[in-house]
Amino acid sequence: MKPCKQLELYYHDLLLEGGNDVANATSAAATNAAKLGNFKLGKLIIFDDPMTKDQNLHSPPVAKAQGFYFYTMKTDYSAWFAYTLIFNSTDYKGTLNIMGADLMNAETRDFSVVGGTGDFFMARGIATIITDNVLGLKYFRLKMNIKLYECESLIRCIALNATRLKVLTTLVLSRDDAANAASAADTNPAKARQLQSRHACRFQ
Repeated sequence: MKPCKQLELYYHDLLLEGGNDVANATSAAATNAAKLGNFKLGKLIIFDDPMTKDQNLHSPPVAKAQGFYFYTMKTDYSAWFAYTLIFNSTDYKGTLNIMGADLMNAETRDFSVVGGTGDFFMARGIATIITDNVLGLKYFRLKMNIKLYECESLIRCIALNATRLKVLTTLVLSRDDAANAASAADTNPAKARQLQSRHACRFQ
C-alpha cells in the first residue's frame, strides 16, 4: 500500500546521566532498577527531545518528541516507547501519537502511529526507526521515516456538534458527499459520524 503522506525526521536525545549538564540534557531517568540485570530492565526514561529535518542537532526543530521509554528485557537491550510529536512550525501544526517496542540491536524497528491532531487529525500509520548515531552514553540520534495511510480523502474535518457535521474541504469535496453530509447532519447523527470518519484527514 502506498502511503498518502510521508515525513523524514531526526530525533536527538541528550542524556543527563551521560554527562550532559541540566541545561543541555533532554532526557533523564525517572527510575533505575540497576539490580535487575545487565540490560537496564525496569529503567524508565522521560524525554523532551528536538526533532529536525536533517542530522544537525542545532538545526531549527520542526517538532518536539515528548514521552517516555522503559527497558523491557533481561537478555538484550530492548525498550517500549510512547510519545507525542508536537509540531509547531510553518510546515505543520498539530500532533502525532507514536508507540511501540524498540529492539535496539535490530537495524530497523517499526512503531505504530496511533492518532493525531491538527494537521494530522486521526492519522494512522507506521514510523520506521533507524539508529543513526550514538556517542557513548551521552547522545544518540534516530532517523524516523513516518508513513501515514489514513488520509486518502484529503479533507479537513472541523467538528461534529451534537447533530450537525460541518466539513471544510481543503481540495474538492464532491457535491454528492457535501449534500449527503448536510442532510445526514440534520436528520441522522449516526450517519453524520460515519461521514466524519470517511473524511477524517487534514493533508494537502
